[in-house]
Amino acid sequence: MPTYFAGTNARISGRAAIDGGSSIHILWTRLSLNGEQVSYHSYPFPALPPNIVEDTAAVMFDSSHWPAYSNVEIKFEASDESGHYFVTTKNVQVKNKAWSFGRYDFDVAPLDWDGNQYNAGNANWASAGEASILQTVAQYLSILVTSLGWDWSEVEAALQHCNVLHVSTHGVFDPTFGGFWATDYNDYNGQPNPPNLLWHMYSGTASGINPTVEVRALQPLREAAVGTGWPPFNTGVPPVTISNIFACETGLDSQNSSALLWPGFNAFQPWSAVSPEDQASCQWKVKPLLKACNATNFAFWSNLFLGKKVSEARHEAVLAYTEASDITIDDADFPVYGDSLSRLKGVYNPTGLPTPTPWYRPITYHVIR
Repeated sequence: MPTYFAGTNARISGRAAIDGGSSIHILWTRLSLNGEQVSYHSYPFPALPPNIVEDTAAVMFDSSHWPAYSNVEIKFEASDESGHYFVTTKNVQVKNKAWSFGRYDFDVAPLDWDGNQYNAGNANWASAGEASILQTVAQYLSILVTSLGWDWSEVEAALQHCNVLHVSTHGVFDPTFGGFWATDYNDYNGQPNPPNLLWHMYSGTASGINPTVEVRALQPLREAAVGTGWPPFNTGVPPVTISNIFACETGLDSQNSSALLWPGFNAFQPWSAVSPEDQASCQWKVKPLLKACNATNFAFWSNLFLGKKVSEARHEAVLAYTEASDITIDDADFPVYGDSLSRLKGVYNPTGLPTPTPWYRPITYHVIR
């Protein structure tokens, strides 16, 4: 039994079997989630030989069909030709949690970035708007931070219990580490910068820009948060399923994304799998202008809320950025690291069909005759 349900790739199954040597025939099986039937198999009676003696039902579903941190009752029922009725129930908690970090000087009292003075109502939509809709539409527990002074310690704390992450801040690429800034305390009203800080998969010194720059390690945070075992049977929190870092050049390599998406595999994938399933991180290879921040992030998150794949949401974000900035870019400038078919709403479908998807779908089951 999974230790939690999270994201759009949640799965559950039930199996009914007649004791060996019995000639009794299974009539039907039913699998329900919180009283909603998601699978029903029925077999004709009198049975055509040989009898149906085993049946398995399995579904994949979008766990945000229910509010975050609510319990979902799984019920599996079966009946045979002798009139016997069997039922078993289990309860599993939904764990969908989103953190959104927006800089105070982008969101609350915007400064004059890129030579453009922004009104607060036209500031970075992603932090305030995304947080609100994640809570009400996507049914994620959503926490918004736009206070003056959040720093790496708060983001690191958030990374220990979230599966959706948005950060809007300044970015910088270091030839050794890559990375992105993790503080917004500095640029308001001309306050001087504190010691530089980068985030990356590894820790160390970012000598490419300044030998005093501290590089914080992302991957150990996620390793500790996820715990042992493969999701969703791990001992800790769910893995990050969607992340969007709006910051300059943080997508010039894939190391940040690899760390954020740790472990990058789940218990349902074959051992031959080489990439994440239903996990994606979008980060920039270019230096995006803040005057396009609002439109870009609105396009990205609103399309995810509509049930589109992350690749589709990214493309809409690129089009919005081009229009808002008057600078033409393409999808390669805002790459998707991980699984481009990932979704925030609607059940995950590895074939990419269709958009949007329903909230659940049957997956492979077998009947032994």
